[in-house]
Amino acid sequence: MQKDMGINMRKNYRDYTIGELLDMGYEIKMQRFNIPTIKEAEQETRIFDGVEISLETIRPREDWEMNFCVGEKEKLKIVNNVKLKK
Repeated sequence: MQKDMGINMRKNYRDYTIGELLDMGYEIKMQRFNIPTIKEAEQETRIFDGVEISLETIRPREDWEMNFCVGEKEKLKIVNNVKLKK
């Protein structure tokens, strides 16, 4: 068997928990797109206990508005993108 990061057995990538990956030194960024409302994006982000949440809006043009709900904790970042409104 191949030795991997000090672990004797390899696992399928789906079998790792977020905590295990963070403990191995990985930075994790998760994104979801086209969530219907900012309220729903915030609810989705709040399922991760212990993250600091911020709501952000970007206006690349006068007639466009992009909203995000961002959750962060150390090397974990969650970005939930609200469906683009024109």
